[in-house]
Amino acid sequence: MLMPAPEQKPIYEPTLNFSHKTYEKFKDIDTKNPIKILEVFNKTTAYMSDSFKEYDTTYKDASGRRRQFNLHNGMNIILLLQDSKGKVFTTVRSYTVKKFSYYMYMRGKTLNIKFLEPNKYEKDDKDDGMRFPAPINNIYF
Repeated sequence: MLMPAPEQKPIYEPTLNFSHKTYEKFKDIDTKNPIKILEVFNKTTAYMSDSFKEYDTTYKDASGRRRQFNLHNGMNIILLLQDSKGKVFTTVRSYTVKKFSYYMYMRGKTLNIKFLEPNKYEKDDKDDGMRFPAPINNIYF
């Protein structure tokens, strides 16, 4: 008699990291369930409107003060995302060919949201927000 195969966890669960839970853009967004990448755009910081930069980067620090995440000054990737309730929001990531290729591949697919430890970014907002294990680099890139 054959035994059923043991249930296996996926090797890799796509995850999009955010530095703050308190981004104002998350006000009505379901961040507890997976999100979908609807589209991927390239744009330099200089050509983004001030109102878009304010929308995408404003959060509240531990003291409740409004702060802004420092955007990479140069080419960026803008992800158009949709939560489980159908609400749309964005995130801006610094551009690399590897990240752009990955996000283009992920269009229409879902990712989990992960919030990194608090206060890590209070002094230095330079993380690119993308994390995946090293073997994935060799498989996809």
